[in-house]
Amino acid sequence: MGYEPIYSIKFKKNVRDLAGKDGKIKDGLTKAIPFILEKPYYKSEKIKGEDGNLMRKHICANNFRIFYYVDEKNKKVTFAMLRPKNKNTYKNL
Repeated sequence: MGYEPIYSIKFKKNVRDLAGKDGKIKDGLTKAIPFILEKPYYKSEKIKGEDGNLMRKHICANNFRIFYYVDEKNKKVTFAMLRPKNKNTYKNL
């Protein structure tokens, strides 16, 4: 049984800003989100120095990073941010 998704306001804004321009990003998200909900720890990394279980995963042919929190007790995944993979990825997390 998979996890229940929760989308933060910041994540929705990032998706609207980034995916609105490119259909490939939308396709990547439609493949990545169900996979993350099924196996949230598979090929993902925990972000050091952040509170909670902030995880990151590469999506869209390694061009973007999706950040999310895993709540194992309530079986929920909170999607926090979607960022392009560049030198500004970790600013203002």
